[in-house]
Order: sequence, then structure tokens, then C-alpha cells
Amino acid sequence: MLAWAAAAVLSATPVFAGEALGRRGFFELGQLSSTDGASVSQLGMRFSSLTPNRPSIDIALAGWGGYGLVVTPDVDVAFPLALGPNLRFIPRAGVSMLLVSGGGMVGGATGTNVGAGLALDLDSALSLRADVVARRYVGEELTDDNPFMSFTVGIGWRSGAGRPGITSSR
Repeated sequence: MLAWAAAAVLSATPVFAGEALGRRGFFELGQLSSTDGASVSQLGMRFSSLTPNRPSIDIALAGWGGYGLVVTPDVDVAFPLALGPNLRFIPRAGVSMLLVSGGGMVGGATGTNVGAGLALDLDSALSLRADVVARRYVGEELTDDNPFMSFTVGIGWRSGAGRPGITSSR
């Protein structure tokens, strides 16, 4: 609750001039859990727009290792909503995959996801983000584990105006 209040205050009175616009890349760290109670730490990247009231594509790639490699890519349609000049609520929905490799086995499953993020633009080059997503995969082996839930926090970047890059388009 305190974090929401702090975010609201920061968004209402931005320290830095300029509204949060354009695409951002985010490095994310989080926790993924399934209905059966299993939980793992995940590391990933997300590319998303902060430009409000404009549909956009949100792409995420997360994974974890151990005895093998598990990767969960998501491709979503997102619709960022401005809660202030520097704060965005970003609902999204799309398709997911579950890719597994290890122990001489390679496999995968497809599915759907729905989620939302909250992004706070600290300045023209740095952002913070928190996300929650629910994934449901198709496949008899995964029926008891659905839905898979993850919560992530991340730090994002945007190329400076003088140096365009993949994350600097408006």
C-alpha cells in the first residue's frame, strides 16, 4: 500500500520534465509458480511501449535453469494507460509458449496469458516496472499445474534522443 502511495505522489509531481513515451526495454527478475505449489526464480527481458492510449506489442522472454533450461516467451497486445505523466498501468493479453530442454528431452507447449504492469519513468533514460501475469498452457500433462502465475520487477532503459535505438521509437 505504501508503494502505491509513493508511486502516486511521484507520478503526480514528476521530478523530471517530460511525459513517459516510447518503447522501453526492461531487465526483469521474478518468481513463477504453478497451482501445485512449485515455485522458481526467473530472469528475463521485456520490450514494451509506455505511450498512453495507443495499442502496442509487448514482448517478454523469461527463463530459468537447473537440471535443464525452461523458457517462457510471451507476445501480447498491450494498452498503456496514463495514471500520471510518469506512471503507466499496462494491461495486456496474448499468446505464450513453454519451452523445455534438458536430460535428453526437448518439448514445449503453447497457451494464452493475461497480465498487467505498472511502470514508473524516473527520467528520460531509466524506468522501473512491476508485472503480474497468468499463463494457461494447452496439454494434458499441464492440466493440474494451470494457471502458471508470475510476478516480476524490472529496471528499464531508453536510448537518448540523440542516439536512436530499438527502444527509442515513439
